[in-house]
Amino acid sequence: MNSPITNFELGKMQHREYEAEASRYWGQAASDSEQPTVSRKHKLVLALSGIVTAILLIVQMQGV
Repeated sequence: MNSPITNFELGKMQHREYEAEASRYWGQAASDSEQPTVSRKHKLVLALSGIVTAILLIVQMQGV
């Protein structure tokens, strides 16, 4: 089988090489203590803004 290599096969090989190099660094930056948390205040603001947006869209659809 002396056929030339296809772009697809070349891409697969390059992807495997990239994964082999990058896999050393996977998971190093993630730490349970460093993950940002969303405060209750931000959750409340997000919920209220969603409710207000929904009400405005319903009013607009009614044509008032």
